[in-house]
Formats: sequence, structure tokens, C-alpha cells
Amino acid sequence: MVYNRDIAPIYRSASYSVVPIEGVLGVIEVKSKLTSNELKQAALKLHLIKAMPRGALNFYQSPECKRWKYGRWWSNPPISTYIVAFDSISLPVLADRLRDAEVGWPREECLDVAYVLWKGCLSDASDFPPDRTYLKALSDRDMVLGMAVEFITQFQRFGQPSFLPGAYLGSVGFGLSMSRFGTWNSDGSQGPP
Repeated sequence: MVYNRDIAPIYRSASYSVVPIEGVLGVIEVKSKLTSNELKQAALKLHLIKAMPRGALNFYQSPECKRWKYGRWWSNPPISTYIVAFDSISLPVLADRLRDAEVGWPREECLDVAYVLWKGCLSDASDFPPDRTYLKALSDRDMVLGMAVEFITQFQRFGQPSFLPGAYLGSVGFGLSMSRFGTWNSDGSQGPP
């Protein structure tokens, strides 16, 4: 779990911490080998976390602190969720299983990215176009680099100067877009593959 240190944790001991859901910025599920069943279970767990109401705090009131995500501006952006796996079944099969597992969920409650080191990733992609794609890694280090850039970008403190790691990357690629496995409709629901 990645949390905002300004509001969390509210209690910490040697064995656990208590963090209000409003303080959670992201959750990362780590798997040795990502199978269809592991993907479905992880996607459901992450969906339940993202669906939790987050209304107790609202400290991003000013327009410059709002965040663009999932095709709209958020005062309290949804929790970012990731799966990181060291190995998996084939990415096209995982893409089909992920699409099936998330049917009926709003976009902001779906998985953001599933990284499979040395293979590629399943990504929410971007808002323009709002596609879900899978990328095949160009080399052994690409997914680790892409994942690091994603985490640095997503988990910065709001209202503070931002570090943009892309300035150091130049034209480095993270992967080759292999296929679209869905799209997002304007209402946030999933569209056809």
C-alpha cells in the first residue's frame, strides 16, 4: 500500500498500521506467477478497495490540486491499483480474463496496470484514445523501467512541484503495443474489444 504521509497512518505498531481509505494513494498486489484465477482474485480485491467511499477528507479543493484521471477531474483521485508478477500465462489470455472479470465495473474501480516482468503489461492505456491495451516488453528491463516511471508519476504529493522522469528518458520505449483488449465508453463502462 502506498499512502499519503500527511494523513496516514493514524496508528502504527510493529506488526500493522491503520490507514484511513482517504490516505491510500495506491495498492500493489505482487504475484509469483499470474494465472487466470490469480488475476480474477486480485482484480476483485483491488476493485473492492477502489469502491470504498472516500468522503471523510477533501483537501484538494483548489483547481490546481485537482487531478485528471479516467477521463475527468478529481478532487480526491481514485486509488491507483497494480498487479506486479514475475511470470504469467500468456498476456492475450490474461487480457481476455481481465476484461471478463471487470464486466459491469466503472472504469475508476478497475485495475490500472498488470505488469509481468520480462513479458509486458496490461494497461488502462490513456484517455486519448481510452483503450485498454497489452504491451509486449522490448527487452528484459523494459517493464521494470516502465513500472518505475508509472509509480514515480502516480505517487507524488499533490500541490507540490512534480518530478517528471520522462525528461530523462528521451525516446526510450517500454514495450510494443500488441493488441487492444477493450475500450472505455464515455460513461466509464467497458466497450467492445
